[in-house]
Parts: sequence; structure tokens; C-alpha cells
Amino acid sequence: MQQLTHKSDVYSFGVVLLEVLCARPVINVGLPYEEVNLAGWAKSHYQKGTLHEIIDRNLSGEIAPKCFMKFGEVANSCIKEKGSKRPSMDEVVRGLEFALQLQEAVEKARGIVGEFLLDKQNPSFTLQSEATIIVSSHAGLDSETVLPR
Repeated sequence: MQQLTHKSDVYSFGVVLLEVLCARPVINVGLPYEEVNLAGWAKSHYQKGTLHEIIDRNLSGEIAPKCFMKFGEVANSCIKEKGSKRPSMDEVVRGLEFALQLQEAVEKARGIVGEFLLDKQNPSFTLQSEATIIVSSHAGLDSETVLPR
């Protein structure tokens, strides 16, 4: 019998993070075998670099790419098999706070971009990926933002 520890709490919290990210229950026996267990399914996608394929559709286009990457990293670190490899809850909180800062920076940049457009300072846009653009202005501002879907 395994004992409950602070590290088992971290694992459970990581599973909750994945539930939020994917908007689905931890166990769903109505799905194909490899998708039944959310933690295992998400871990597999994270390791393959395809976690974005299983997130809640309502989050697509809303979460900044860097925020999403950090959130996924934190959730994945929480569900490591060995408790000794999992972060402390303090480390989890710091990681999630950083993810929030990344999201807020993009949202702030969206506002700045809107001000530039209103001021007709002629920003230029460079497509970096399907969901990310770089906005450059003559004022020297470079910011990353998410394209709405």
C-alpha cells in the first residue's frame, strides 16, 4: 500500500490542471484505450510535442503559446511517475504564476497593438506560426500575440 504524501498531492493537482486544460474527466472508458486515462494520454502528447491537439477547443486562440507551453510543462512535471521527480507545490505555484505573467504580457501587448493601430503608426506584422504573430512598430516595440480562431 502506498502512502499519501505531499508529492502525491502534487500528482493529483497535476491531473486537475490537465482536466482544466483538456475539459474532460480523468477516466473516460468510452474512449479508445490510449485515451481512457487523461494523465497517460496527456503525458504521451506532451512528450510528442502535440499537447495542443488535445486542449479544450474553447481555449484555442485564447491562451498565449508561451503561457500554454509553461502550463503544459508544469502539469507534466506534476504527473511524473516517481514522486521524487515531481516539483514541490511552491514550485508548481511559481510555474503557474509565471504562466499567468506570460499570458498577461500578451494581453497587454494586444492593447498596445490596438493603440498603435488607432494612432496609425503603421505597425508591420510577421507570421511566425499559425497562432502567433510578431508586431513591430517604428517605436521599437516587439510583442507576441495570439490570433483569434
